[in-house]
Amino acid sequence: MKASLLAMPLLSALALAACGDARRAALLGTDQVPDAGEPVTVDAGLDASAEAALPQPRRDAGPDAEVPTPAPVCDPAKGWGTPVELALPGGEAKTLDAVSGDEYTVAWSTGDGTVRVADRTTIPGAFAPAQVLSSVFASGERVALGADGRALYGVRPDGRGLLVLTRPSRDEAFAPGDGSVVANLQGELDAMASDERIADLVVGSSDTALLFRRVGGTSPGLRVALRVMPGDAWSASQPFAVQTELSMVGARARRPTGLSADLRALYFLDESSGVSRVAYFRYDAVTASTFLDTAGQENAQPSRDCATLYFSTAGKVFAAGR
Repeated sequence: MKASLLAMPLLSALALAACGDARRAALLGTDQVPDAGEPVTVDAGLDASAEAALPQPRRDAGPDAEVPTPAPVCDPAKGWGTPVELALPGGEAKTLDAVSGDEYTVAWSTGDGTVRVADRTTIPGAFAPAQVLSSVFASGERVALGADGRALYGVRPDGRGLLVLTRPSRDEAFAPGDGSVVANLQGELDAMASDERIADLVVGSSDTALLFRRVGGTSPGLRVALRVMPGDAWSASQPFAVQTELSMVGARARRPTGLSADLRALYFLDESSGVSRVAYFRYDAVTASTFLDTAGQENAQPSRDCATLYFSTAGKVFAAGR
């Protein structure tokens, strides 16, 4: 790899991992309901330090060659069709936690804090009976799934670390996994101040970005860990999308729920307004410039190709296609 690429910040490494080119990192926002509201555009702007850290497009054909800007996986101009309820097992009220990158595994939480995970063999299709995971993770925190549904990530009950459960195949039960995959992150979390914890864990649909929110301490905010390929160890984290529109408002947070495969769309819940939103990032920009307000969805997250949006509302989990 060229020396210039080796010198790129972690944000560039994540973009390279997800896209194969030096792409810009972007976040996906929470609940996006098709045609539920008018787009709201915000000129967020970049500060000088952030602009200097941006990865630059590759110019292998020479210094004057133009590199086409890739189209975003999740196009903010496209809406969603009529939602269809997923045929998940059990009659209890459900809040979506995560969907695997291949869309064959879904994890959800119930009112008592229990996490359930179920699999299907066809899309669309019915799900097999769920595996129940109780009293394992921090109360009220979502879990995240790897791309193939065989890795499950959660926040420890003390809020100061990550738990990793794995299974050899979808036919087998989850069990404690090899902690080395999060060792770089855990070392960082062990060094947090006593009043700090983590929350709102999200694994991007590319399975190469792990996003979480750091709470308390002197530098709260979104952070991202990267890896080149699914299954690799996660890097230590770095600040992600540091801007007013994604920062705390008093005690109220902007809570991420989904991240697109190209990292150019972040779904999140804005607790300050009670509205779910999507933040869109331009190519090679580290702050979002366009935000869309949406309504009627909880914990929204897109499929890897952004052809389907998964979310929950009124105790049920839905999928909406383009």
